[in-house]
Amino acid sequence: MSKQQIRLTYAKPGTFLYYPLNTVVHPRGDMGFDEWGICECANLFWIDGKATYEGNNVFRVSSLDILEERDERYPDWGEEEIYLSVGLDGESGEFKWFLINQKEYTLKVDCLNA
Repeated sequence: MSKQQIRLTYAKPGTFLYYPLNTVVHPRGDMGFDEWGICECANLFWIDGKATYEGNNVFRVSSLDILEERDERYPDWGEEEIYLSVGLDGESGEFKWFLINQKEYTLKVDCLNA
């Protein structure tokens, strides 16, 4: 039996990670869209199914919620044109997420690389 590998990414509060939408919204195996998405615990983020750690829910946003937001706010965008940004608010420490399009993402990357 093969072991599943999960990629953890650390991001301190105030730092946001960007994922291409198509890497986040396609559940593995027989999981539903409401069971698959972004998890976060102790500033570590990963893509997986619903999860708990020491009895606490660490599942932060589902693929279903992400796709509903995309369909509502950006009905003309395809998956290849959208990035999901996730992180913890720098002041409150609350989990935040939003969608941006390819043009906005490219501008942010260009600013960071300048």
